[in-house]
Amino acid sequence: MGSNVVLQSAFKDSGTGKISNGGRFVSGFGAGVIEALAILLPLR
Repeated sequence: MGSNVVLQSAFKDSGTGKISNGGRFVSGFGAGVIEALAILLPLR
């Protein structure tokens, strides 16, 4: 969840402070990839 927050802050619009739906999708997908590579893969 922490990586999702970090990625969402990277995709926020600097002027409005809002994030688009595409930015939400990409940040959620990126957080899932980070979880799979950093947490689940070493446990195998």
